Amino acid sequence: MRDNEYVSGMLERDGGEEVPSFFDDGTLDRRETDDDLDEDGRHLLKTASAGNGYIHVTYFLNGTEVSVDGKDFTEGRESRTIARMEAAVRELQLRGLIEDRSGKGEVFEVTHAGYHVADALPADGLGPANS
Repeated sequence: MRDNEYVSGMLERDGGEEVPSFFDDGTLDRRETDDDLDEDGRHLLKTASAGNGYIHVTYFLNGTEVSVDGKDFTEGRESRTIARMEAAVRELQLRGLIEDRSGKGEVFEVTHAGYHVADALPADGLGPANS
């Protein structure tokens, strides 16, 4: 697999160990900020960090549910809402704020960096971060 050009481009060498490199510009501080994190991502992250730390994505024949501690963020199962919430989950994952624990894109857990960012958010997860 390391011989695959695409996969090898995602890996960097660090003291003999391979580590994933998600940000081409080399800056990992994007994980530590919420300045451009969208409202849905902020709300999901804050809710998950205040609860059990998990975000669940469940796929049904009639749509998708994104939930935290039993709270459904895709009520009504409207395709636009589902797309918005799935995008929020992807953004949180790409920033390293949550990790896919199931390997199937169904169970995500807030990371240390995610808790750090969530702690800087206001209580409802909306609006600018507290400085």
